[in-house]
Amino acid sequence: MILIGMLILIGELLIFEFERVAVPANYRMLHLGMHVERLKPPAEKRMPGVMPAGHLKSYSDLTKRIFSEFPIEVKNETIDQSEIENDLAKIVGRRKKIVGE
Repeated sequence: MILIGMLILIGELLIFEFERVAVPANYRMLHLGMHVERLKPPAEKRMPGVMPAGHLKSYSDLTKRIFSEFPIEVKNETIDQSEIENDLAKIVGRRKKIVGE
């Protein structure tokens, strides 16, 4: 597999864009990983349309950083393939324990 990607880590948001060489055509995907917390107080205990001030600032700061921070270019030459394969084997092993064969 040829993997070319860009990795951006911003606080608790991880954005990974990669292009995969495939048949019949290459394709590009975007993956997002994030840490999400429920707002306090929860929506059912807030006035309609009211967002806590701290959350508005956090959202605004994160949005600005997405467009101002430089991505890390990820290529086959810059990754440790054996480490990725070992991690994947652990994930598959955990899945087999939970779900079964």
